[in-house]
Amino acid sequence: MNNKKMTIDERGFATFIALMIMVMMTMIGVAIVKLSNDEISIAGNEMNEMESFYAAEAGLERAAAAMQTQYENTGAPPTTMPSGNETINN
Repeated sequence: MNNKKMTIDERGFATFIALMIMVMMTMIGVAIVKLSNDEISIAGNEMNEMESFYAAEAGLERAAAAMQTQYENTGAPPTTMPSGNETINN
């Protein structure tokens, strides 16, 4: 009689342990997915930052080239900044 009660308790304990392991594995999986999403977001923000920086730098280079061309053609410094619109990435 004592052996039967012991096996019933052991089965219950094994089920409890299996459930706890499943809960821990689920929590680890959720943490990994969240970390991956955060890394993707950070990489996207960095890419946008680099695109903006290089677009601004290209605009400054173009304005400097236009001012230098005007100076070389007229011999006098330009009185107004070059203007216009540029499209980046189509």
